[in-house]
Amino acid sequence: MLPMDLKGAQALLDLLERIHEDQSVSESELEEVLAANAFFIDFYSQWEGIDRESIMNTMFYFNQQEKLPSGTLLNRLAEGFRQATDEMDTLRSRLSWLKEINTSDIAERVLAFLPANTPLKSVIHITVDFNNNAFVYRNEMGVSLLKGAMDIKTFEDAVAHELHHVGFRFWSAQDPIRNALVKEQSGRAIAVKHVQNLLFEGMANYYITPTYVFRGSPEEPPENPFQNRLSRLQMGEEKLFVQAEAILATSLAPEAEYKPCWEAFKTIAFDMEEALLPAGHYLGARMVQTMDQIHPRNHIVRCIRYLNEFLPLYNEASWKVGGFSFNPQLVDQFVQLWDTEEKNEE
Repeated sequence: MLPMDLKGAQALLDLLERIHEDQSVSESELEEVLAANAFFIDFYSQWEGIDRESIMNTMFYFNQQEKLPSGTLLNRLAEGFRQATDEMDTLRSRLSWLKEINTSDIAERVLAFLPANTPLKSVIHITVDFNNNAFVYRNEMGVSLLKGAMDIKTFEDAVAHELHHVGFRFWSAQDPIRNALVKEQSGRAIAVKHVQNLLFEGMANYYITPTYVFRGSPEEPPENPFQNRLSRLQMGEEKLFVQAEAILATSLAPEAEYKPCWEAFKTIAFDMEEALLPAGHYLGARMVQTMDQIHPRNHIVRCIRYLNEFLPLYNEASWKVGGFSFNPQLVDQFVQLWDTEEKNEE
């Protein structure tokens, strides 16, 4: 079983309803709501320009645009809080059926796409989040009542997707070289984060939630903003792969600096403009899809533990199916990061 925490969402819905109805809220009552939503608040407080106070003020002034803290993310959270007050009965109904969900079957579904003996332990925190339908933080997950729990299937897909991330992170933590590299303030740290993100999101999306990244009817006009986003990613795939290769090349350059490489990485790892789907999620899924046509699945799963095998395996598959391939010299340079670190440790 994966324990589920509903207290934060329940407390926040109560608060939002009272504020919407112009009822007074004491400081101690507000603090109780913040405490119940500590996981949600801690996650977003990592983001640049966001802290506990700004999130608190967004909760308190969500329906007073002139008093809202500035920032795209905070405005997005406020939009979700406004939506919650419009759909209060629906959201409370969702909380009711969430209490009855058995999560053990979800874990079994995910283990098929992880290395043997992967421990899957996590807590599911139900959130009121317009920005993310679900996310993983400190090996626990948040699933949004607004987006990730619209119905039972949507919820189970969201949990399975994030649970694969939890399993992936368990194994990435076992790789001392990878851990040392990503902790650096260097270009090559971004190179590792970039490649890992493609595999991380690629496997979860292709194997667990393909509808997150691939359109069901690509020949028909997109019927909503999300499908339109998928259509644009598909049509711009070649340019996006070139962009992904350029980020890798820039990050591996001897003179690479952390900050500009990080900014370049964000353009593919996040979708800050529309909050629909980062390009890296789509590209990673296409890479895994290409590999799955050529390589046994256990070879792909092995890349979770041995990240340096991912790009060579992908290129080998792409050459056979005629897809985009990364510059082989660049791939070799990435692989050599592990060899270099092993020699340094000796």
